[in-house]
Amino acid sequence: MTDPTPETPPPAPEEPQQAPEQRGLTGAVVRRLTWLLVGSGVLAVGGGALWGGVDFAGAVLLGFLIVLLNFVWTKRAVGAVLFDERPKALLTLSYLVKFGLTGVVLFYAILRYGVDALGVLVGLSTLLVAAVALSLLPRGGKGA
Repeated sequence: MTDPTPETPPPAPEEPQQAPEQRGLTGAVVRRLTWLLVGSGVLAVGGGALWGGVDFAGAVLLGFLIVLLNFVWTKRAVGAVLFDERPKALLTLSYLVKFGLTGVVLFYAILRYGVDALGVLVGLSTLLVAAVALSLLPRGGKGA
């Protein structure tokens, strides 16, 4: 007679995680967007200095710095939630604090200190310019 061997339980299903190559692709896209954002900000500040002078360029710089800091803050918060598995409530709280601080900075800059609102708007639009540029540029990698 054969000895019955105990059956091993089936392995537990693994949670779907982002593949390392997919995570690398996402990181490359974010890095490319970051560089495009910085480039569009430099061009916007330079163009603002040529078009409207030093005060206008300062307003564009303020708008650009707000967008850049918000972008970096969002990138870190989303990365913490997705890859470090921190609570989703942390991301929501981060967004609320970020937009609250942005509103306070814009309020004081424009209404209290008289910073050119159009210049700030031009600086804030650098993220849009960078995103459009990213979508128009050819994708890197094997498929391109």
